[in-house]
Amino acid sequence: MPQTVAPNSHPKTWWIGIIQIQMVSGIWGNRNKARAMLRQQALARALGQLLAEENQSESMELIRLAVRFNLKYRKADIAGRLHGGVFTNFASTGGRLGKLAGAKTKLPVNATNLMLSTFGATIQSVAEGLETPDHIVNAAISGKVQKLPEGYHSLAYASPNDRKVPQLTDAVSAGLHGVSAVNNIAPGPIPISEFCSRPENIKLRRLCQ
Repeated sequence: MPQTVAPNSHPKTWWIGIIQIQMVSGIWGNRNKARAMLRQQALARALGQLLAEENQSESMELIRLAVRFNLKYRKADIAGRLHGGVFTNFASTGGRLGKLAGAKTKLPVNATNLMLSTFGATIQSVAEGLETPDHIVNAAISGKVQKLPEGYHSLAYASPNDRKVPQLTDAVSAGLHGVSAVNNIAPGPIPISEFCSRPENIKLRRLCQ
């Protein structure tokens, strides 16, 4: 994807999410549209595996292990997201966005921006060839793209299972539903014109303005 400098008001991954949506919509030309659609499809495959009803038990365990791993080994990376209420917003808005993706549901602009930023992190993970469900979940949790270490699952299993884990696991699961909804924007099933017609999205600069 093209390099861009993110202003202080939004993280780099927010801009990646915006540019990905613009590319899928054809704003950057047919070649970039095709590349963006490949990233969209790769992310959809990983999310489809994670969010499939028949995989719910296995997926929640995968997310739970990722939460434990991040709390122990990447605490500095996620500290700001923890204290900034990112995972609280995931729980309160991510699930609703995912379940009501086709409806004109009203969401706060900051929650939509949160999903765009997290979506951008998962798209960046795909763009860097880190397309496994484990990598996608870790990108959603930390907001960053990092290759998982050798022995990741063993490290995750050995990480403390403290009282924060169940709540964060549920919140991340809800957030992934929100990411899936954003990933469905244009060329279908949600046209960008419909996305931008929603009052809560009109103020999204560089996308709907």
